[in-house]
Amino acid sequence: MSDVAEAVGKEQGGWYDEIKALSVDNGKWKSVPQANIGQCMVYRKDWFDEAGFKHFPETWDEFLEAGIKLKAKGHPYGMSMGHGFADNYSWLYPLLWSYGVTVMDKAGKKVALDTNETAKAVDYVRRLYKQACIDDCVGWLDPHNNKAFLTSQISCTNNAYSIMVSAKRDLPEMGKVIDHALNPKGPNGQRYHSLVPVTHGVFAYGPDPQAAKDFLRWTMDPKQFRPWIASGDMYFAPYLHAYDKIPEWDIEPRVKPYHQVLETGKLTSWPAPANRAHGTVINRWVVIDMFSKACLGAPTKTVIAEAVAQLKSIYG
Repeated sequence: MSDVAEAVGKEQGGWYDEIKALSVDNGKWKSVPQANIGQCMVYRKDWFDEAGFKHFPETWDEFLEAGIKLKAKGHPYGMSMGHGFADNYSWLYPLLWSYGVTVMDKAGKKVALDTNETAKAVDYVRRLYKQACIDDCVGWLDPHNNKAFLTSQISCTNNAYSIMVSAKRDLPEMGKVIDHALNPKGPNGQRYHSLVPVTHGVFAYGPDPQAAKDFLRWTMDPKQFRPWIASGDMYFAPYLHAYDKIPEWDIEPRVKPYHQVLETGKLTSWPAPANRAHGTVINRWVVIDMFSKACLGAPTKTVIAEAVAQLKSIYG
């Protein structure tokens, strides 16, 4: 796919570097990135204001502090930790990174999870769950946090901005008081987000691979691509720099954090390669289960040791 991806990139400001780690293998583009489905903090601004927080918390410690007060007022958080697709790792991986921890080393050869900082991150999530969250979020799949938010059971979750879209359409009064924020900063002073990439490839064994490539090239032409992303209110954030400052981002200002995700976004494999082994880690929820088991009472050392053992088995 190098001919298509390179032509699109040259025409539209170049690609964000991070997505190349997914789509490029041994110097060749294997897929053409379409866009990112952003994941941010979705919260009830009115309830945060009532609890004394006029601005969304800047750090994870402040996030916990706000959550304790909100839960005391009957407005707990709902942070997904079940076997879902994105709403779980979209905050747990960034939180882990913000403690200075990565799952694997850069080469993807050595497990890097077994550290004191990992233990601190696990202990933090346990406190957050017990002191600030609704009880059943530890087992939530992707639809559950949307439903809980839209039925006023929770004050904050990590999600795409589909919650606001639904509220503006079906619950207009709620739609007015929803806002979005970037993930908090961690002890290392950094803020991270996990990318949820949409990319397109072509099977070489198909009846007409060139026709498929031509179609992808056509869909990524600005004449088609820009109206398409605008029609979805920028739900899909392009990995192309030509779209960084387009006016479509100003139509609904509350959506802007989802574009900023691209600036601090990482693949969940980061800094290791996004390979088959990493896909297995995601599909077996190794890191997610480390946190959720701790929330349900398992000792910190035990959940880390179990995760490390699984990682070593997967990576060999």
